[in-house]
Amino acid sequence: YGPDHGEGLLGGVWGGPTFWFAAAAAAFNAEFMAHALTASFKHYAQDPRRYNTVPGQFSEWLHGETLNNDGMMLSPWFPPKYLWAGMEGAAGLEITSRPPKLHRRLPPGWSWLGVRNLMVRGHDVSWFTVRLEQLTTYANSSQLEINADRQYDVDITNDVCVGGDHAMSIALRRNGALAILVGNTLDRTVTTSLSVPEHHLFERCTLRLYDSLVGEWRESDDFDPSRMHDGFPVQVSRHGFCVLEICEKES
Repeated sequence: YGPDHGEGLLGGVWGGPTFWFAAAAAAFNAEFMAHALTASFKHYAQDPRRYNTVPGQFSEWLHGETLNNDGMMLSPWFPPKYLWAGMEGAAGLEITSRPPKLHRRLPPGWSWLGVRNLMVRGHDVSWFTVRLEQLTTYANSSQLEINADRQYDVDITNDVCVGGDHAMSIALRRNGALAILVGNTLDRTVTTSLSVPEHHLFERCTLRLYDSLVGEWRESDDFDPSRMHDGFPVQVSRHGFCVLEICEKES
């Protein structure tokens, strides 16, 4: 044994087994999964000068006692393993079934999770899972086995704008309906604005809005869509979210 013997194989720290553990634990203990993925990622940004690391870049192996990077600066093996643990572990994608399934498994401290433009059997797929009365998933593809009421056709996120650097969105559309997630990545409540281009809106519509700050749905039976085009104000709790369901209103 030695903390750096044999290229780190006899006492060094390798990130890969942490990702395997996270993927394996996901179905049984989502909290362990989240801790493993978070801790293994954060180390690379914790103190780059001290540990000889690059934020967001997985190195080959670490000294077993000092945790300094003593291997390649960018490992070709670990980034894809981390993405695999994220998609099939944290995000709950099961691609071995037909059709592919999504297992909702948010850790206790998470209120939302989103994935965009993931290639699944030849199609780009986007989805988001939120903690409503129960864990609920919206997706843009019939490729995934989810509730039909929350299946949409296309991802229009690139056409939607949210203010600030720390709020993100995923917007899905089908004939006569939109579903939009606004998620907060900060440890404090933020106020942002949501803008949707006019060509994605309807002349008359209804709005349902779930705010994790309040924890309940609010409904407007006759919503003015111009408010969404001009910039709709949204307040989002710390690490929280808002979901907006906009439906075309029949004349």
